[in-house]
Amino acid sequence: MSTCSDIHHCRTMVGIISSCLTTVFSCTWVATHPNVPGPKETSFEITLRRVRVMVMALITPELIIVWAMRQWFVAGRIARKYEGKHKWTRTHGFFTQMGGFMLVNDQGRPIQPLVLDDLDDLDDSEFPQITEIEIQDRSKRDALSKALIMVQTTWFILQCVARVLEHLPITELEIATLAFTILNLATYTLWWSKPADVRCPYPVRRNKKLEIAPREEPKEESKEESKEESKKDSEEESEGDHEGSDGEDEGDDGLKGEEASLKGRETSSKGDLEGYKEVHLNEFDAEKGEDDDESGGGFSGALGRIHSKAQSWLAETWSLVEDDSPVKRILTIPFLAIPMGIITPFLEMTADDTSDMSEQKRVTTFHAGELTDSEVNQLTLISSFIATVFGAIHCFAWNVQVPSPTQLLLWRASSLTITFIPIFEVLAFQVYSNNDGFLEMISLWPSILAAVAYIAARITLLVLAFTSLRSLPPGAYETVVWTTFIPHL
Repeated sequence: MSTCSDIHHCRTMVGIISSCLTTVFSCTWVATHPNVPGPKETSFEITLRRVRVMVMALITPELIIVWAMRQWFVAGRIARKYEGKHKWTRTHGFFTQMGGFMLVNDQGRPIQPLVLDDLDDLDDSEFPQITEIEIQDRSKRDALSKALIMVQTTWFILQCVARVLEHLPITELEIATLAFTILNLATYTLWWSKPADVRCPYPVRRNKKLEIAPREEPKEESKEESKEESKKDSEEESEGDHEGSDGEDEGDDGLKGEEASLKGRETSSKGDLEGYKEVHLNEFDAEKGEDDDESGGGFSGALGRIHSKAQSWLAETWSLVEDDSPVKRILTIPFLAIPMGIITPFLEMTADDTSDMSEQKRVTTFHAGELTDSEVNQLTLISSFIATVFGAIHCFAWNVQVPSPTQLLLWRASSLTITFIPIFEVLAFQVYSNNDGFLEMISLWPSILAAVAYIAARITLLVLAFTSLRSLPPGAYETVVWTTFIPHL
């Protein structure tokens, strides 16, 4: 009899773990809508970036909503700006943010992605002529697949609610997963119109050139070319006088060919200056791993780019302490450089990176665009409320049965930490934004320490959620009888 009970408990345990892990995977991997990768990035690099975003989503899932809200605000502003003349929708706005429109030269080689400010420089003939259906056709997920994911997360929420109504205990793992599902519904709602997993951008060519200030060297070259052209013209005319009418026809054809080739060379040499910064695609940057079309691809190129990013991070960290004394370095690196290195990737979800997008030929991982002051205020209030709700859901397991009182104390402390720190961070942000000097520095350090404490609390909750499975109350193995919720006589 005990053997049958053990088998039942084992199957129930496997069901709890598989259901929670599947839901968490849907909330952190499947629900994420990444930006368009670079043209030379391999599948290994793309997958590595997705894993990085997934880990960050496990630790701070509310920041994924901040990223989604930033893109939702700006995408709506882009859609309103171009909806009248070009019939753009919010999908077009999302596609612009994620680096979907790529400026290319005459040879079709990428120069840099087009963002909102770049679109203003395009005339009607150059403006991207692509419909919402064509953009969604590039997406790897349609409305049905997104709806199925939302149905799965909603089903998990209903199961948790039914267990409460049936007075059945809920494990800590299920509580943590429930918090993920609530945020997942909000994230998917914000990104409903955003294409998912687009690999290739839409090429855009410039038909006109900006009026660039003339340089001395190009002038000299053009004079020499005109002299050579006039010299060839006079030679061909003299040859035509000696050879007759047939020679004149051949001379005219040759002159037209030379003029066409000269125009082609001029257009090719100025192809990268068509309305944007000078970007020489033939140059090779060993530190960034960028090169021409024939190099830098494959697994070796991916490793080179990853190595260069690691070197850049180490150099940036060392720049913080290189002017300090050895003793101060020992104190600074553990308490400033390392915490900032941990926090900086999470801060990227809350603000745009100002690096040059022409270097990587793609927008940054969490690019969204600049927000207006009113949008920043709305984002701050809404995101802090959502983050507080996310932490408060963990407090539902305040009196859950756990193997030891220490584990219960850690769960309570970590739950309170992630509940109240978002409110503290909003207050610190207001002080930091509206003051200078001493008050600004006072608000900075507590914010850094609070962010580190928040990350530690989130990791603690994830660890406790799995360790609590070693000893579950008997009611946790019981399943919900759904027939009790059906009205009957």
